Amino acid sequence: EGIAAALRADVAPALADPYARSQAVASAELVENLAQRVEWRCVDLTAVVERVRPLLEDACELAPAGELEAARRLVSESPPGGADNAALLRARDEHLAALAEMQAWLAGEAGDDADALRERVRAAVGMQLGEELERLRAARRLAKAAAR
Repeated sequence: EGIAAALRADVAPALADPYARSQAVASAELVENLAQRVEWRCVDLTAVVERVRPLLEDACELAPAGELEAARRLVSESPPGGADNAALLRARDEHLAALAEMQAWLAGEAGDDADALRERVRAAVGMQLGEELERLRAARRLAKAAAR
């Protein structure tokens, strides 16, 4: 949705050439069409949930009652398993939102336990971003090879 909106609202109006502008709008429509048909790989969604969940569990142990309600709800439930892509996508989004909430809470905390958790969060986020970057690089290599 974001890519299509950017193509339509930002890129197309900035193009002086009518042909290029129409191509940007057509690309936005193509992206919107594909977005409805593409599913994330279940293994990738599960990996994100499994990476974030232990961090949320540890934060819930550190945080006083009443804090980190989203994280507490998530860790009290079993994560979805199997090949239910929609449930895994929802779980991934909920876990990432709870992680963001936890990071905001953790920013105001002091002490060795909070420092250790901050470091684990930094490492987990770095690892996740590194894996996603590598997937993008691999896709780029495939696209270049196919173009030859």
